[in-house]
Amino acid sequence: MRKATLADAATVAHQRRQMFDALGEIPRIEGDEIEASVRAYVERAMPAGTYHSWLIEHDGVAVAGAASSSGR
Repeated sequence: MRKATLADAATVAHQRRQMFDALGEIPRIEGDEIEASVRAYVERAMPAGTYHSWLIEHDGVAVAGAASSSGR
């Protein structure tokens, strides 16, 4: 487990999309738009210190993650 960095924004966004896909929360057709929106949010909020994410890796591949956001 390691703390995600800004370089991981695409991975974090993709994992979030996969979660929504698995839950059936959004139409799959909207997946690309949501993934792009999440990535843009992560790229703004992580440097601001209002979004923190951790990745679980196996053999160098992110297989799970967790996140926390705060509006300060």
